[in-house]
Amino acid sequence: MGGRPRDPWVTWEVAFRLRKYFVLQNVIHWIKSIAIPRGDAGNYPYIKGDIVVGHYKPVNSKHFLNKCH
Repeated sequence: MGGRPRDPWVTWEVAFRLRKYFVLQNVIHWIKSIAIPRGDAGNYPYIKGDIVVGHYKPVNSKHFLNKCH
């Protein structure tokens, strides 16, 4: 389930309503890094290592990290 930054409790409200039918076993935060290995980047002398360009669907905010659960 995914939430929205302006309503971060929606994921937990859904889980709470389903608790009589299911058992919550784990909470997983999916934050997928997007990276390009050095060998796949091409022959550029100024690239010294792997290139990390960000995260999957980042939230552009100083307050919120990521909306993926």
